[in-house]
Amino acid sequence: MEALAVETQENWLEARSHFNMEDLKEHKKDQLREAALRACLASPMFKAISEKA
Repeated sequence: MEALAVETQENWLEARSHFNMEDLKEHKKDQLREAALRACLASPMFKAISEKA
């Protein structure tokens, strides 16, 4: 059982070393972009401009 635990830990460490953070970075960029858009659309200036149109 101990050998299985050691092998599992080694596999986990190796898998972590190959983990790609680019997907997480892109996801965070998308979230920030969406939050900024929502903030702009909710701003009083945008509402005033859109009411005039």
